[in-house]
Amino acid sequence: MEESTYFCYAEGVNADWLRLGSLAFDYANPRTRTPYIHKPSKSLLDDPPQAAGDQRPTCYMAFERGKSNSFGAGLKGLLEFDHDRAGSSYSLVVGKNGSKVELNSPENYFSTVILKDEPAKLWLRSRLSVFSRWDALKKRMSFRPEIWMVTGIFVIKDAFYYTTKSKEVSTTAKSEVPIPEPTGIAELLDLKVGLHAQLSSTTMVTAGGQILGERVWAAQWQRVGTKIIKDEDWETIAPNKLRLLPLRTQAVKGGPEVAELSLGQEQSLMGSDGSETLAEEADAWQEFEKDAQNIEKKLESID
Repeated sequence: MEESTYFCYAEGVNADWLRLGSLAFDYANPRTRTPYIHKPSKSLLDDPPQAAGDQRPTCYMAFERGKSNSFGAGLKGLLEFDHDRAGSSYSLVVGKNGSKVELNSPENYFSTVILKDEPAKLWLRSRLSVFSRWDALKKRMSFRPEIWMVTGIFVIKDAFYYTTKSKEVSTTAKSEVPIPEPTGIAELLDLKVGLHAQLSSTTMVTAGGQILGERVWAAQWQRVGTKIIKDEDWETIAPNKLRLLPLRTQAVKGGPEVAELSLGQEQSLMGSDGSETLAEEADAWQEFEKDAQNIEKKLESID
């Protein structure tokens, strides 16, 4: 289902950190690894629209360890979703005001907006220049980092969060606070912190608390594909290619190096997000970011 392409955040992320078009190495922890934060745009929904958005009053989001299970409004969908989840524990985020915004054509937005944006190009060129000299780091890094772009966001304002436990049907289960349908979400919003309620015949929920402000609780990401090539004719280079700067000062034999970029297809984020591997490579990441920052300064001085 579509929600599997979204990654969910246990405490939400400030909306200023996860704008459409932003780039990051670690989508599970998007504020780390010096991400590129795309500038805010008020014209995304103008004619012709680059994105589609909707308002979702009284909405919810259910997820396990970052991987989304269900988005919706009202409680019916969540109750149906629970039938096959006996024994599972997951998080539930609920709010009175929510919205979901997605790029209509992420590939077109990447090529016509991101690759024409100077700060984004600088970020990409500096990082990809380090990629092009990967031999300097690969002995200390067991994997090749991937770049991801935000293509959709699910925002909830002043959200309440809960821990939900699904179990086998039991005739002895009692509801401390009844949550009738269709006003179930509204009832949840009135549940005091620490109290329990029965969400359905198989599901209990415990109120955790509230996080104020407008936050991104889930983001859709698409991987940026990169291919390092030689290109003798820099003057006629295609729009989807960026000229790189050598990691070291020596000249590159065979002409300048170029990164050919494309945006990959939507893919499920239900598998491992690799954040544990990223954490284990902290020393190599520090060296990677230092080299990238040095190249950024060189690019700024020669462009």
